[in-house]
Amino acid sequence: MTSAASAQISDPWVGWTEIRPGANTTIPYFGASHPGVIHLQIKITDEGEIPISNFGWIGNHYKIIGNGADKTTEKFWNKLKRMAKKEATHIQRCNDSNGKKEIFAFPAAYKEIDNKRLCSLN
Repeated sequence: MTSAASAQISDPWVGWTEIRPGANTTIPYFGASHPGVIHLQIKITDEGEIPISNFGWIGNHYKIIGNGADKTTEKFWNKLKRMAKKEATHIQRCNDSNGKKEIFAFPAAYKEIDNKRLCSLN
């Protein structure tokens, strides 16, 4: 017995009217990410280099059309940024001593980078 919720969708366009197309026109576009969601992307590598993980937030990009973030989300995001700046060291990408400081390395990663371990460009 298969329920409707677990059935495979063979044609995503059935029953769907596209109001605003997304970048990939082969799939329906449901809109931007919810403004209350903060993503943590953790990258793991077996190549011996230190990968770059990140926090991401769409922010209030869509506030102008009425889809803004709650004040508590903004407050949490700002607190997260302050914590990263306090706990981590602001460095250049890929051990580039001439580059612009644009990423933050937390203590364990910074120790490895300081010991000349290679780190990922992206």
